[in-house]
Amino acid sequence: MSDRPPYHRFLGVDLGWQSGPTGLCCLHLEGDILRMEALDRLQTAEEILAWISHWAEGSSNAVVAVDAPTLILNETGMVKGNEVASLAGSGK
Repeated sequence: MSDRPPYHRFLGVDLGWQSGPTGLCCLHLEGDILRMEALDRLQTAEEILAWISHWAEGSSNAVVAVDAPTLILNETGMVKGNEVASLAGSGK
């Protein structure tokens, strides 16, 4: 048994579109201190799963949150809310 106190990791996964990279972030909580351990962009499913396995390993608890659309019905591949947000940010 380790003398190290238990710690928690929070892994964020923002899945990219078919042609775009996926954004990944690892936060580490030990006691009342939260810090970012990793911030990456990866392309393939194999790379993403390996990244998750690497950063979850050794944690007392690891939580993985995934941001991904469940269904996209339009040809542009843009979710309606993102379409509106992109117009607001474009200065049009």
